[in-house]
Amino acid sequence: MAEKPNARKWAREVTARLMAEQACALRENETDLTEFRKQHSRWERARQRRDAAIAAVDARYRQSEADAEAGAAAAVRRLHGHGMAESQLCEITGLSLARVPDPVLERPRPMPDKPDEDTEREPGQSGGDRPSRGQDDREQ
Repeated sequence: MAEKPNARKWAREVTARLMAEQACALRENETDLTEFRKQHSRWERARQRRDAAIAAVDARYRQSEADAEAGAAAAVRRLHGHGMAESQLCEITGLSLARVPDPVLERPRPMPDKPDEDTEREPGQSGGDRPSRGQDDREQ
């Protein structure tokens, strides 16, 4: 049985319609893909900005933490230099003196201005009124 001309025409029309629909769907998919890529690029740039902002805040926090620790360490060094005991410093500040690297901690602490117990003083004479060496020589 020979095909009717209408059947061939119908098959061509259906094929052409299907191909046109596929081409349209392909263009839509390409458009969607292009739009997705644009949106993805926006998301990626936003993520990078967010990561940079987080890094900046983190750096500021670490710097302020380091500044605070340096200030506390300086206070510990000053107090230690004025004769405060290491155990008191550690208790007050919560810092370990091992975290306060400074040659001040390794030097002997200065003696506070107190009169020596071995030296006898006259009433009214303060501990800071010691005669100089030149005066000692003249008295002898």
